[in-house]
Amino acid sequence: PNLRLIQGKFVYELIPAQANKGLAIKEVLAHLNQYEVYTPIFIGDDVTDEDGFYFVNQVEDGISIKVGQGLTYAKYQLKDTKQVHNFLELFLEHIRNYDHNVKGNNNLDGEKTCLN
Repeated sequence: PNLRLIQGKFVYELIPAQANKGLAIKEVLAHLNQYEVYTPIFIGDDVTDEDGFYFVNQVEDGISIKVGQGLTYAKYQLKDTKQVHNFLELFLEHIRNYDHNVKGNNNLDGEKTCLN
């Protein structure tokens, strides 16, 4: 097979020449057949994540977040993993409030909201 090598901060990725994280996200959404229902959120901290950021930006309401500084395709940036943790806590709180208040559902399983 035709392979390419991508060097990240602490990783080398050897992948098929035509593959990248953006295409992987596209395949997942296509498999779910839910482009209009799901809002993809992609968080990454390396140059190897840029294809993912770029693709997620093409999806309506897609959220791309780079952790750390530097040029990026990501729409948003967080300083470090502590800020990622805080973001995810706030996001989970939002999902729980949405489930409870908007849907009238007492289910507090945020994963269920994300994956249904």
